[in-house]
Amino acid sequence: LFAILLSALMFAAPHLSNRELSESSNPFIVLAFYALFGALVSYISIKSGGFESALAIHAANNLFVALVCNYEGSSLPSLSLFTTSMPVGSLLDLLQLILGLGAVLLVTRKEIKQRSKSL
Repeated sequence: LFAILLSALMFAAPHLSNRELSESSNPFIVLAFYALFGALVSYISIKSGGFESALAIHAANNLFVALVCNYEGSSLPSLSLFTTSMPVGSLLDLLQLILGLGAVLLVTRKEIKQRSKSL
């Protein structure tokens, strides 16, 4: 639990300077998003026995934002396929994060169990 909370804090801290925080409709939700992302990805890393999954999830998230679906005022400005003008920092953002990382856990649960047994 301590490692997960520390990781959540360490993940959220560098993102404090992101434009999403200052330009959001609710900065607290954006901060909670970053902390929750750090916590859930840390949990997945602990369960899988390696940091590789955290790196892959973070890279996949950033690539998705940059290439597929970005938003106005993004800290990763790009010419993505879709761009939304809706403000960031909604409860829907948190729900999407939880559902997305929950799907990652479901898809990788067999491998996570196998790695846990071998540790």
